[in-house]
Amino acid sequence: MQALRWHGVKDLRLEAIDEPSALEGKVKIKVEWCGICGSDLHKYVAGPIFIPENTEHPLTGEKAPIVMGHEFSGQIDVFPSVISLMGQGYFPADKLVTKKIKLAEVVDNGFEALLKEKNQVKILVSPQK
Repeated sequence: MQALRWHGVKDLRLEAIDEPSALEGKVKIKVEWCGICGSDLHKYVAGPIFIPENTEHPLTGEKAPIVMGHEFSGQIDVFPSVISLMGQGYFPADKLVTKKIKLAEVVDNGFEALLKEKNQVKILVSPQK
């Protein structure tokens, strides 16, 4: 698959990478559309924000190069039976509830995995109809 990876300040490269597989108990989403976030632009212009270039992040072990993009939509590709909040295929997001959280809240609440590459989305919850 093709991925836009950030290698450093003003250094983005479209590269072929292995398609990730779904980990046990995790949902895999096939990305169909991806937006550009302000943090992506800041990272491109000014340098690393969360992911270091040359040393591993102290919490996640991640470092450049990393795949850019965390504002996306797509179709559920792999859906483990242990998760019952979503159905396979398109997820109706007409009443999707989100909350802005600070990085410290993520870490303090035990969600260090959200800081790792390819782990931006964990669970989507939609009100039952």
